[in-house]
Amino acid sequence: MRIGWFGDHHGDRAMVLDLLGGSLQKLRFSLEGVASLAVQLLYRVESVHSRLLLHRDIKPANIVTDRHGSGVYLIDFGFAKRYCDPKTGLHIRRRKVGGFVGTSRYASANAHNSYVQSRRDDLESLGYVLVELCGGLLPWQQVPPKHQADRHAYLARVKKTILTQRLCRNCPTPFPEAFHEYRSYVRGLGFQEKPDYEYLRSVWRPMMSGECRARCDVESMLADPLVPHT
Repeated sequence: MRIGWFGDHHGDRAMVLDLLGGSLQKLRFSLEGVASLAVQLLYRVESVHSRLLLHRDIKPANIVTDRHGSGVYLIDFGFAKRYCDPKTGLHIRRRKVGGFVGTSRYASANAHNSYVQSRRDDLESLGYVLVELCGGLLPWQQVPPKHQADRHAYLARVKKTILTQRLCRNCPTPFPEAFHEYRSYVRGLGFQEKPDYEYLRSVWRPMMSGECRARCDVESMLADPLVPHT
């Protein structure tokens, strides 16, 4: 994503950006397609985190393709927040906050429990996005009427306890095995711990052909992952 021009335009501040394609909201992918997305998006998330920012709303509607459909970008940083003070280097503390931030379908269990989010929560959300793009349906998309009053407590409980086999029941092999490894690692991260993004990318690469793997890594490393919130 390149900034072509910015400045004053008839008294308004303006910015000209690359034209991007549509979002992933209504799309579904093959195993190799999902693996390619996982690798590219892990580069994107790593780059966001390297700027000391959390996205806090990773979902298919906030992931768009380039005009050629070969690369993906994160958009809508309306919920983004610093997790580390750039001057002192101090990480934010884990504590309860006033309310929920994010999108219920993809949010982490910690977000549902109103805890301050950290890097691991963005990665948990990304995992749910990958399941949906591969299998088409997340088990908690329809909250039972009896749990509507306490929907966040219900969703937190389900996301913490659901088995990988059930969560990935509509996903073809070997997606469930890769997702289980991804999920186990993310769940084991400490609140302030820096994720090993390269390890997480290595979980998905075996599902990709050699040509796709090389192209995906090169494009992801060269692309600018950040698109300003509009």
